Amino acid sequence: MDCDMFVNNPQVVHQAMCLLLGSEKDNDQCRFVQYPEVFYDGPADQEVILQEYMGKGMVGIQGPLYEEMGRFHRRKVIYGKLAENDKLVREFGVSKEFIKSACDALGGNTVDCPPSNISDSIEAAYQVANCDYKSDTNRGKRIGWLYGSKTEDVLTEIMIHKRGWRSYYCSPNPPAFLGCVPPGGPVSMTQQKRLATGLLEILFSKNNPIFAVLTGKLQFRQCLAYLWVLIWGLHSIPELCYASILHHHQLELLT
Repeated sequence: MDCDMFVNNPQVVHQAMCLLLGSEKDNDQCRFVQYPEVFYDGPADQEVILQEYMGKGMVGIQGPLYEEMGRFHRRKVIYGKLAENDKLVREFGVSKEFIKSACDALGGNTVDCPPSNISDSIEAAYQVANCDYKSDTNRGKRIGWLYGSKTEDVLTEIMIHKRGWRSYYCSPNPPAFLGCVPPGGPVSMTQQKRLATGLLEILFSKNNPIFAVLTGKLQFRQCLAYLWVLIWGLHSIPELCYASILHHHQLELLT
């Protein structure tokens, strides 16, 4: 959850757990639950196409798109694959508590998961959250959010669906999370630039969803949906041309 969001529905955790721990048939396939991104001070038509049409439509394929907030993951997705004992430090770093937590999650051990000492867990959390902790580890490569794009959330989602896993969409009433839209002007333009740049970085990289179809288990229709999102930054070119032609036509009518 981002710093400009807050929990609006007290049942949000319960609802996500119901989906993640649902029927035995789907239990092992669902890897994260996504809630829609809703703004309390945004326009009435905020992201209608992305959420109401693309998001819900993709539920029938492999699952909805990643949004910037409002999702619950299985820890197995974040921790990757269980490594050999001599490679655990390389994968997860030097924190013994973090290594044990990751191994318990990947091995399905839920008996000894609750920490025996809360203060030790807090200290370990500070250690793992340190900026220097990820050095010389596989964080960003196979562990956690994948690096290589300014929109690392979309890149991570593509890799999840590439493995053949699914995601679920939950849109409760009242909304699970609420946030505020960025103020107009430079702040909004900077955010749009970051999103467009990050999506194009994925489009023109080895992580392109077309390659995920050829080398992984990403479905073709899911790939088409991803491509529609990734070329979002290029929409400005035909839109600018259309606006220029329309403006020129209006000037001719006035003269």
